[in-house]
Amino acid sequence: MIVWGGLVPFTGDKFVATGAAYDPQHRRWRPLPEAPIPGRYQHAAVWTGDGMLVWGGCCHRAYLADGAIYTP
Repeated sequence: MIVWGGLVPFTGDKFVATGAAYDPQHRRWRPLPEAPIPGRYQHAAVWTGDGMLVWGGCCHRAYLADGAIYTP
């Protein structure tokens, strides 16, 4: 499982462009490097088998119409 992006609570405008991947075999989370796109929340993300496609979302009260494939 991968979690990525989001809004830092109580900051109002700090968006995260990082995440973590869960390794069920070792029962631990592994931090992921920063993605090649700005942080956002309410985005769509789909695993392709090789990478995660991230699209859209919100950032600074604006809707985004961009995305990227993130290969952690």
